Amino acid sequence: MSRQIIKDDLRFLLFSEIYSRFDEPKTKRKAFALLEAAIQCFDRKGFEGTTLNMIAREAGISRPLLNHYFKGMQEIRETSIKYIRVLFQKIAVDAMSKSERPDEMLKQYIEACFFWAENFKTHRHVWLRFLSSCGKSKSDRLLNTRSVNAGSERLAQLLSKGQSTGVFTCSDHWQAARLIQLTVLGALTAYATENSSSNVDLSSSVIRQCMIIAGADLKFSQSTPR
Repeated sequence: MSRQIIKDDLRFLLFSEIYSRFDEPKTKRKAFALLEAAIQCFDRKGFEGTTLNMIAREAGISRPLLNHYFKGMQEIRETSIKYIRVLFQKIAVDAMSKSERPDEMLKQYIEACFFWAENFKTHRHVWLRFLSSCGKSKSDRLLNTRSVNAGSERLAQLLSKGQSTGVFTCSDHWQAARLIQLTVLGALTAYATENSSSNVDLSSSVIRQCMIIAGADLKFSQSTPR
């Protein structure tokens, strides 16, 4: 799957949407670099094993200066998770916007999920750590639930559009959206934690399964010119 990696400037703009402590671009740019350094540390050491000193050292600044940009580890951690999620959503939404047919949009969404998993490995690793922590942390679970619900709503709207145009036949759009999310998440987890040389076969299988959940005509969807 060939997609253009989101450039640094656009990633910075996405970061700016969730970082509101300072408005001055130069200061925000430094905070963005600090957050990227924190994500690298979370990938290597985990959330519990990462310290503020580690992040400061990774970013090449003094430990006291770090407090100028972020209040503490909790804010850095939460902002990192939000940033990873916003970047993932941007990739998925941009992929879906390239098509008009609902079944093609669903296919593009699933392919974008695998594209993210393959091309943003550090983010993928940190996101898996975050999901693991949701079992113990109520605040993490709440944050994840909000993100999942937002994604469910987007998929449910797509399924509703597909039903109204005769592309999908599922009637419970919310339930189908959740099943699609769970199918994709399970596949991404398998891809990230099992030996695999390529995600192409797995992605194709997931697309087929999700089309079945949506109630698509598989023969028509597969024969539609791309």
